[in-house]
Amino acid sequence: MEIYVIQTGLTKGELTLDAVDQLKSAEHIILHTERCGAAIWLQENNLTYTSLDSVYEEAEDFDEHIDMAVEKILSSGHDIVHYLVIDLDDETVRALADRGVSLRFIGQKMRGGLTAFAKGAYLTVSALDARNAYFSSLNDTLIIEIDSRELASDVKLLLMDKYPDETDAYFLKGDALAKIPLMDLDRMDEYDHTACCFVPAVKDLLKLERYDFSHLLMLAARLRDPVSGCPWDKEQTHETLKRDALEEAYELQDAIEKGDEFGLIEELGDVLFACALQIQIGVEHGEFTETDVITGVVQKMILRHSHVFGKDSVSNMDGLFSLWDDNKNKEKGLLSTSDEMEAVALALPALLRASKVIKRAEKADAALVPAPESHGATDEKSLGESLLKQVAWARKNGIDAEKALENAVNRYIEAYKTSHQ
Repeated sequence: MEIYVIQTGLTKGELTLDAVDQLKSAEHIILHTERCGAAIWLQENNLTYTSLDSVYEEAEDFDEHIDMAVEKILSSGHDIVHYLVIDLDDETVRALADRGVSLRFIGQKMRGGLTAFAKGAYLTVSALDARNAYFSSLNDTLIIEIDSRELASDVKLLLMDKYPDETDAYFLKGDALAKIPLMDLDRMDEYDHTACCFVPAVKDLLKLERYDFSHLLMLAARLRDPVSGCPWDKEQTHETLKRDALEEAYELQDAIEKGDEFGLIEELGDVLFACALQIQIGVEHGEFTETDVITGVVQKMILRHSHVFGKDSVSNMDGLFSLWDDNKNKEKGLLSTSDEMEAVALALPALLRASKVIKRAEKADAALVPAPESHGATDEKSLGESLLKQVAWARKNGIDAEKALENAVNRYIEAYKTSHQ
């Protein structure tokens, strides 16, 4: 069975010359609805037809309406049917294609026939511009102007990075439609400027082979679903997850130090998932969205890289670091060295925090930097041994060495502030 799908528009004046030529020689015409100008044109030209308007009353819902309409068309008893729809973006057209019926499109928008498979908004991209497009399996995508096999191959590889290889795609050249696996996009008989391909969205995480950050956010939302989510993930808060984020960062550092490429991929993923889970919690509580988070970091990096995005210039790395600190201080409203010291994260390991605080003091007032004492250390090795022994002494005497250094840093900051008041 072959079906010519003809876009009629709302008024008879919207019928194209191609549609008129086809209808004049058509043996069996079916209108999705008589409520269009094409019905008037058919009557004026003494052409007989049937309509599916009765289906609207017989069907209990929209899905049943589509099924009944398709069955009436397929059971018409004719090898060739001319099926008239107001617009090619018609649900019954998609349903006919899914049944494997041979379809040919005629009307104002030839490639518009493919949009019948869209379930909402879709992305339209010229094959020549495909490398500059952002594809996502969460979106329907229409690729137009696939005018060569080489171009089809390039587009296929880009799409297969987002959609599963076996995804059902719809290839249209002229008025002939073919349903194909995405991986066969560059195996069609012919290509020219009329060739185009529609790839429906794939939103089921279990059906995908590759994922992007949007899928990670979907996963986080699914895991925290109040009804069907994971009991552990549903119970987490910003507070309960803070140590997990720190541990993931340490494991990432470990992979980098070991030069473990696969470990690096894994640990980067864990860090990203930790972020996605925190973002989902923020979304649920109405605190912020992923756009707020990403916008914040992009804006911050643009402001701090004023030598790249602004009018500032640097001639060496010292100048670069100085500019970075200046931009950071302006951004955070840090007006003094004391402010800079207090801005060093309290959650940092005590040794790292102490080093950063002293570095800030050295830039402003070397006279107030704690007096260096070697305690017998002469190099890195002996310093390490000395620190290790002090940690052992602290444990023996019930002292938390980390907390002791942390408190010492806090006292130093307060003393520095007092001396500069």
